[in-house]
Amino acid sequence: MTAGWKWLPYDTALAKKTLDQLISRRGDVVHRSKPVTVGTPAPHLVKRDDLEKAIRFLTGLVTAREHALEGE
Repeated sequence: MTAGWKWLPYDTALAKKTLDQLISRRGDVVHRSKPVTVGTPAPHLVKRDDLEKAIRFLTGLVTAREHALEGE
């Protein structure tokens, strides 16, 4: 399944590593307990730039996989 995970600038190993990091980060965000804060709220764990990078990565991953399936 991962053989087709190749697109610029990602190769299969880097794509796997990046996907693992995104899944880990998602788990950190979803499964954390929200501490009670007084005053200024804590910043979000995921910044807009991080979200946009994740969306670009996942879009590239899906596109690469679709191209790989078309070639099979």
